[in-house]
Amino acid sequence: MKKYYFLFLAILAFISCNSDGIKLTTEAINSKSCKDCAKVSINLPKATGNFVADSINQHLNDYAIQVLNYTEEHTSESIKQEVENFVSEYQKTKKDFPDMAAVWEATIDGNVSYQTEDLISLQLDSYVYTGGAHGYGAVSYMNIDAKTGALLETKDLFTDFSAFKVLVEKKFRQIHNIPDEESINSTGFMFDNDVFELPQNIGYNEKGIVLIYNPYDIAAYAEGMIKIEIPFDDLQNNLIIK
Repeated sequence: MKKYYFLFLAILAFISCNSDGIKLTTEAINSKSCKDCAKVSINLPKATGNFVADSINQHLNDYAIQVLNYTEEHTSESIKQEVENFVSEYQKTKKDFPDMAAVWEATIDGNVSYQTEDLISLQLDSYVYTGGAHGYGAVSYMNIDAKTGALLETKDLFTDFSAFKVLVEKKFRQIHNIPDEESINSTGFMFDNDVFELPQNIGYNEKGIVLIYNPYDIAAYAEGMIKIEIPFDDLQNNLIIK
C-alpha cells in the first residue's frame, strides 16, 4: 500500500509541475561595440518555470542560430557563439575586400503574441544584412505546446486544416480583388503551380490568427511582407485550437 501511495504522490507532483505557468522575460545578447565592426542586436524571450522552459529556450536558441548562420559552414551550440561567428565572418570578408563600405548587421526581436494554458505563440522579427543592395527582413511565428514544450506544426493548430485553408484563400482573394473564377496568380502573385498555399508563418495574437508571407514567398521583394489577419469571431469553433 505504501508503494502505491508514493507512486500516487509522484504522479501528482508531475502533473502539478506540468501545469504550472511559464514565465517569459526578455534576454538581450549584443555584439561588442567597436568602429567598423559587424553589429548584432538580439532580444528574445527567456522562459522559466518548469521543464517546459528548457524546451522553449532551446527552440529560440536554434532559431537565432539559424538566422545568423547564413553560410551554414559551421555549427554553434549557443547564440553567443553564433554572434561571435557572425562578427568573425564579417572581419574575414572585410580583410578580403578592404574597399567594402557596408557593415554587416543583424537584429532579432521576439515577443509573446499570445499565451494560454495550452499554447504559447511567439512572434519573431529578424533582419540580416551581409552586403548587396539590401538586407532581408522576415517575420516568423513559433507556436509551442505550453504543456510539453513541443513545437506545433501548422496542421496541429486547427481541428479542420482543410476548412481553414479554404477560409484563408477566400479572405486572400477578397483582400487582393481576385475573383473566384480567376487564377490565384492572375494579379501577379507567384504561388507554385498556380495553387494557393498557406504561408509557413502562422501565429496567434489577442485578436485572432495572423498569417505572414515574407518577401519572395509569393511576390517580388518590392511588394514587401503580405499580411492576413482573421479575427477569432470570423472563425468557426471547429476550425481553431485556442
